[in-house]
Amino acid sequence: LVAGTSEGDQLDRIFRLLGTPTLQDYPGIVDLPEYTPDLPPYPPPRGGLASLVPTLDVVGLDLLSNMLQYDPARRVTAQAALEHAFFDDLRAAAPR
Repeated sequence: LVAGTSEGDQLDRIFRLLGTPTLQDYPGIVDLPEYTPDLPPYPPPRGGLASLVPTLDVVGLDLLSNMLQYDPARRVTAQAALEHAFFDDLRAAAPR
């Protein structure tokens, strides 16, 4: 989704796209080795995630939002992602 040339560049690109995480978004950020309290304060996208993927429907936006959580404790698991309503059509079409 976002390709950086180094770990720092990767994080900068993600923060520019999604906004710099706050301690409310990700309390554990302060424990990361590369964390500094003076991270550039990029705002989240105006219009939310929907403005970045305008053709994605509400169900898809919900899944993507759950996948892009900064805090791993709040991020959807792979199993829960596969069970998300976004994939209902595929499950319905699958041979039984």
